[in-house]
Amino acid sequence: MGGYDLFLRILLLAGLLVPVWTDLKEKRLSNEYLLFLFWTGLFLAAAGCAGQGASSLAGAAAGFFAGGGTGFSCRLLTRRGIGAGDVKLLAVAGIYLGAVGILEVFAGAMLLAGGVCIAGLVTGRTAPGQKIPLAPFVWLAVLFSGGRRIFL
Repeated sequence: MGGYDLFLRILLLAGLLVPVWTDLKEKRLSNEYLLFLFWTGLFLAAAGCAGQGASSLAGAAAGFFAGGGTGFSCRLLTRRGIGAGDVKLLAVAGIYLGAVGILEVFAGAMLLAGGVCIAGLVTGRTAPGQKIPLAPFVWLAVLFSGGRRIFL
């Protein structure tokens, strides 16, 4: 992972802390804050600071549509199983990660969330159909997906 890739991943991880906190506490994501992350990501892409798969505005756009499109498709197919804020969060994260990176993060977040849901059902801590915040799992997936490239 190059210097810009590491910079973007750390910036995204730091930027996602606010949505993670609000998703855990309020079960919603701030449109204003997501818009701030959106414009920051586009600025970095335009300035040539973007890295893996998002080294240009076209790469950032591809990541945006891959993340948003995947999240929106999931929302439609699961009849609102994923919130609109989560769709926007995935789209914004795609700007920083590129198309391939956001798909990797999406898969990781779904696996992590699914594992926690199964564990909650087995232990009786969650009920079938209970909603859980997705932003913390997206944050963990960004951390883990980048970890193998940063540390290995």
